[in-house]
Amino acid sequence: MDRANEGNSGRIPFRIRIGVTGHRHLASSSALADLTTRVLKLRPPTPSTDVRVGVVSALAEGADRVVTDQVFDHAARHGQEARLEVVLPFDRDLYARLQEFSNQAKTNFEWWLDRASSLTELSGDPDPERIDRAYEAASHHLVARSDVLVALWDGQPSRGKGGTADTLVFAAQIGKPCIWLPTYGIAEPRDNLERGSAGEFLEDVRRRAELPPSKDEPFQQGIEEDVLETLRGAFAELDEFNNARLPPVADLWRRAKEELGELQKSDDWVALPFARAAMLADRFQKRFMFATLLIALLAITAASALAASVSQERPPHAWAWAEVVALSVLFVLFLYVHRRGVHRRWLSYRLLSERFRTAFFIAPVGIDFRRTAGLETVFVERRAADWLQRAFEEVWEARPRTAQLDREQLRRHLVDRWIDGQIKYHEKAFPRHKLRGSIFTSLILLCFFGTVLFAALHATDAVERVSILLTIILPVAAAALGVVLTVRQHRALADRYRRMYADLIAVRRALLTADDVALEKTAQEAARLIAEENGDWLGAMWFLDLESPG
Repeated sequence: MDRANEGNSGRIPFRIRIGVTGHRHLASSSALADLTTRVLKLRPPTPSTDVRVGVVSALAEGADRVVTDQVFDHAARHGQEARLEVVLPFDRDLYARLQEFSNQAKTNFEWWLDRASSLTELSGDPDPERIDRAYEAASHHLVARSDVLVALWDGQPSRGKGGTADTLVFAAQIGKPCIWLPTYGIAEPRDNLERGSAGEFLEDVRRRAELPPSKDEPFQQGIEEDVLETLRGAFAELDEFNNARLPPVADLWRRAKEELGELQKSDDWVALPFARAAMLADRFQKRFMFATLLIALLAITAASALAASVSQERPPHAWAWAEVVALSVLFVLFLYVHRRGVHRRWLSYRLLSERFRTAFFIAPVGIDFRRTAGLETVFVERRAADWLQRAFEEVWEARPRTAQLDREQLRRHLVDRWIDGQIKYHEKAFPRHKLRGSIFTSLILLCFFGTVLFAALHATDAVERVSILLTIILPVAAAALGVVLTVRQHRALADRYRRMYADLIAVRRALLTADDVALEKTAQEAARLIAEENGDWLGAMWFLDLESPG
């Protein structure tokens, strides 16, 4: 994120990743002229979210490099930064030898590798009998990392696993958006981007490739899906994040400094996105907590009105209307919480802000935090995980590649600014949640005890009207408070903060005593621990929405 980010209040661009597969020798590449423009039309226009492009490629000669050049040229003409992810079946040197690059092609290959934001070298076996499998694994990885696969293909039968035809058919089988740019015989590009076209597109490319149907093929039962649904869903989530109104940029910087410490101008790659995520998380957390408490109070109010009505011989209609109003407001509030995604947005933004916090402190270590911060083990719905990982990767890749701190400076940076702050937070949070959990538990027990007491009094005809009133109100109050306690998870959070406090003390000791060789590994382990702890918290809280108790 450059200084221009300061003017957009921490908004995060959405990057469409273009995977590319194709032949080494191209009979025609004229269809490439408007490729990037065509891809950018896959999302709806919006003033809040800037859309950029990236390439996922194996950097083979021919199609891979032609598409990569075209995408980067388009981005440069529009004053944007394209990004390149390289996926290789083998390590770079072995891959270059197997591809039999000329000296010029090898130089060009190395030049692109130096510009790549990430390089994945799969552990493929160079055994001639297994080379196809290695290329197939790399092509599957490339498809998984892509939002849309562009294939420069001549429409001829498959020439082996991991080849152009094989990769295109695989992408179509799993419902990946595909654009086929014919290099021979067929004038017009073809794709599966229109709703209902996925099945027909798959049948066409599979027939030409002469490949049999897959047992796991999602369209084999005649089901045709909208292949752009996942991409548009992730875009909508990020746009929702970007479109939220926040205080001026100066307030965002102030919030970032309060939590991250003293900041430099070069820290703007993460400071504003962190502040945006943290402030939005606070906003939606307050709304959700207020809603749960208000819903509980409305339920008690409705029960009180009902109890007052049944405890009187001729109750006024006002009690009935009070019950109707309380239940109506409760229903409207319940709908608001779910329609606005208050719970989902609170948890998503909180997780994102914590990922950004750790990224800020771990960046000087020089490790690839994207893998450590991955959401594979975080139990959230697929669309939420997709946009969160996208947002994090976009910010992480924008970090400045500056000179690293010396080992002692790095040690103090990690301990004094990061781990000590986390220790203090968990140390304060533990007793706070423990006390709140105890208060709610005591109130619930008191309500149940009172219910039994007044039920007994009602059985003995003592204070009959009061007994009827309270034997109706108190169980409802206990249940409502139980809902609040369940949603807020005070006791579970207290235990979580207590355990994490002990773990952080151990991490601090390890960082202080690690030698220069082990420091990087220890820092990575600390980042993994915190990322997993945040993921566990999110997974535990994700299903504790207001609908769960019902």
